[in-house]
Amino acid sequence: MVITENPIIYLLMIILTPLLGFLINLLFFKKNIGLGSRIASLGIWIGFMSAALGWFIGVPFSEKNESFGFLANEISWLMATLILFVSAIVHHFSLRYMAGDRNYRRYFLFLSLITISTLFMVAADNIVFLIGFWALSNLILAQLMMHKFQWAQAKNSGILAIKTFVLGLVFLSLGTGLLAYESASLSLTVITENSESLSASIRMTALFFIILAAFSQSGAFPFHGWLLSSLNSPTPVSAFMHAGLVNGGGLLLIRFAPIFLQEHLLLDILFILAVISLILGGIWKLLQSDIKRMLACSTMTQMGFMMMQCGLGLFPAALAHLCWHGLFKAFLFLKSGSTIAEHRGTNEERVSTIPIFFLSSLCGVIGAIGFIFGSGLSFNVIDTTAVLIFFSWMAATQVAHTLLQKKQSLFFVLIASIFCFTTGLIYGLTVDIIEVAVAPLKIWQPQVLNSIHLVGIALLFFIWIALNLKPFTNHEGSVWWRRFYVRMLNASQPNSKTITSNRNGYKF
Repeated sequence: MVITENPIIYLLMIILTPLLGFLINLLFFKKNIGLGSRIASLGIWIGFMSAALGWFIGVPFSEKNESFGFLANEISWLMATLILFVSAIVHHFSLRYMAGDRNYRRYFLFLSLITISTLFMVAADNIVFLIGFWALSNLILAQLMMHKFQWAQAKNSGILAIKTFVLGLVFLSLGTGLLAYESASLSLTVITENSESLSASIRMTALFFIILAAFSQSGAFPFHGWLLSSLNSPTPVSAFMHAGLVNGGGLLLIRFAPIFLQEHLLLDILFILAVISLILGGIWKLLQSDIKRMLACSTMTQMGFMMMQCGLGLFPAALAHLCWHGLFKAFLFLKSGSTIAEHRGTNEERVSTIPIFFLSSLCGVIGAIGFIFGSGLSFNVIDTTAVLIFFSWMAATQVAHTLLQKKQSLFFVLIASIFCFTTGLIYGLTVDIIEVAVAPLKIWQPQVLNSIHLVGIALLFFIWIALNLKPFTNHEGSVWWRRFYVRMLNASQPNSKTITSNRNGYKF
């Protein structure tokens, strides 16, 4: 079959269905905007179902050949499926959410267009196409953020995002341009295959620019300002942004993984920067009273964790985390309206003691065992797979601790253990499935544990212990604690020009 001989044809056909829905809405439904938007949404759903069918018949595992400047490898197939699924849900959600909006039709046209542009971006093998669709996707995102362009704060959010995106585009152009110049090719496939012959200094410089581009796209520290200030956009836009384009930074690192794996020093630098972003995002999240700002800080933390996995040489695990984060964060944003409307009673008093935490840790061990079974990994203390297993224990322990704080009994311990094992098993299976799917790309190369890894993990562990056992409770009235709290709270605030402090500032 032509499809299995050249899977890029099938992938481009999948992209054509959202494009067809967009064109039908654009050309034929200027007056009946409701029906036009539903047709555009249908095009996205058909594209997603076609992508799912492609996985079922094994198209992503066919022979890969670059065609028309695009490549349908396992990563582009996985990202295209995720983007179409999230976009389809966001389209469907928006049909009612945006009803009555004066810019209803324009919103759906841009939403379809950014989906199409992002799909072309993840499939691009030619550097010119990658940069072009990267820029176009970010430009459309800024336009969606400024949906209520008469609203000064929303407009300022978009302008701030554009400034950061332009900076990231410069970094991306410099990084990829250096690689293209040194390898005398515009094909990412050719560049990665011949990367060992590149000059070490050029390779290091280019990859550092690519790291900066990835961090600016994902809103990681120190480029987090635009992400924390982006919350004036409609909620469905935030859902698509955090599940799609914000993940673009991680995707960029994964696309260049074969080259990164040759530069261990850069992997360590990436690890350090990611840990900083993870810690700051986690602390800032705990200080927020606004749920959308809390979710934005959470995204910063998750991007830090995902990039940390890249720094450990575990790129397939980072890809699995990227997919889970995209789905979960889209759900949380789309649910945020009902969470705000929910009337909560008084907060439950939760007991956190060392015995409870010890029990939770035992449940965490069971969760880590489930992760090991699911992922097929072996616990090896000399390489970075041990770090991944250690974090699975921390995550399972946190889940169990939350459950056991409510009630302590043998039954609850049993339930927590079963839940931790099941979730660990499922997450491990997804890591294993993605590792197997991208095995031909050879981007799973655990690094030898070094002092940088151990210091970073120890720092994260002690912060985590402090948050759970609250050893600083007695110091909350001290001057240094108050100064730290205020400094962190101020650092986590959005740009002042993007804050609507008076209701009269919003009349639209």
